[in-house]
Amino acid sequence: MELLKWLSESAGASGDENKISDFIAGEVTRYCDKVFKDNMGNLYCFKQGTAENAKTIMLAAHTDEVGLIISSVTDDGFLKFRTVGGIDESVLLAKRVRIGENKMLGVTGVKAVHLSTTEEREKKISCADMYIDIGATNKQEALKLVKIGDYATFDTEFEKIGSLLKGKAFDDRLGCFILINLLKKAHKNSVWYCFTVQEELGLRGAAVVSRRIKADAAVAVECTTCLDLPGVDKDKTSTVVGLGPALTIVDGATYTNTLIRTKLKEAADKFQYKNLAAGGNDAGAIHLNNIKTAAVSIPARYIHSPVCVVDEADVEECIKMLDKFLDTEEF
Repeated sequence: MELLKWLSESAGASGDENKISDFIAGEVTRYCDKVFKDNMGNLYCFKQGTAENAKTIMLAAHTDEVGLIISSVTDDGFLKFRTVGGIDESVLLAKRVRIGENKMLGVTGVKAVHLSTTEEREKKISCADMYIDIGATNKQEALKLVKIGDYATFDTEFEKIGSLLKGKAFDDRLGCFILINLLKKAHKNSVWYCFTVQEELGLRGAAVVSRRIKADAAVAVECTTCLDLPGVDKDKTSTVVGLGPALTIVDGATYTNTLIRTKLKEAADKFQYKNLAAGGNDAGAIHLNNIKTAAVSIPARYIHSPVCVVDEADVEECIKMLDKFLDTEEF
């Protein structure tokens, strides 16, 4: 779990993924026939297939995570910020964050309820009302510690809780973890393992990657919403932790390819279907470049928040599914 711990705890919000991709390149270069990055920051890792009639498959996982970016500093040293990617602002209050290259510790805050008017207490708190407190006494002191444009990510420790795993950035460092494990083994088909950037800002890296790589098939390896929680109707549950990786039939960005989805199902010992048509992932950009595309995801509770919870067994089942899929002879 040391690899997943590093991937989870490391900072890499959208637009600031270089540390993550550089680390991955260092981990996988010795296993691949070709490794390079493009100007946008996408990482490409190619492994030649062993079969004479090898097809070319692309697996894509995004390196970025949701986070914050510092937009201004008040005269009394508090940092104002904006969100990076889709974050429910209600989860932001009173959280530890790490800012910039120096990993400056900060705490998100807002005016105390005791000092708020009745009207203010009834209003939903937004990030415009919040600030980050880094213990500075004025603007000049704060700017010695951080810069405008610095990214901030949640300060969350990776650890096991019961039979589950807890950490930040599982969307989509779990996908990166899965790809790293898969590329250590040879497969019949040739594989492009693509670690994309800026997925949380609109699938931007995947759009570039899929124009460059001419693959016969592609799979986006993701993390997805899991609503097996109190207060959620069973028929509205997107996925369930522990029931295996989830195959997408349709979401807000993709109608997945029936053949590729079937081949994934045939390769699975255990799987579930994603019962939600909202949202999207890198598959939404990849399939627009004339590539047969599907998506498989790890169910995660509390996605796009300071902490996610997943079942380790779902990750293992996903690795086994894709390992078999990469040896598929026809699609």
